[in-house]
Amino acid sequence: MTLLIYLPTETNSVSVVTMFTVGLFAGAHMLGFTVAGESVPGALVGSSAAIVNGVCFIIGGVLQAVPGRLLPDSPDLADYGHALLMMPILLVLGALAGLFLKETATSRG
Repeated sequence: MTLLIYLPTETNSVSVVTMFTVGLFAGAHMLGFTVAGESVPGALVGSSAAIVNGVCFIIGGVLQAVPGRLLPDSPDLADYGHALLMMPILLVLGALAGLFLKETATSRG
């Protein structure tokens, strides 16, 4: 994501590979539903999925609105880089938050 934001003069092939990678890893978004479902009793799995879905919609809306609000009236290329800096920062924070998830799986055997 950082390459895509800060190296816009790269060739199209670099951009295509970078966007493919971002899209591929965006599938990890679905793991939130699995983690929430395994963290609650069986009767609350649907509610946990609804809460995760709601939070994802709210965060998605914020991630679309905030960079636009950070841009000045007549932005240049550097302004876009500064406005989109929140994306790599949030990716790193999310990865760090994943380190604090507790293991809930039980052994089978």
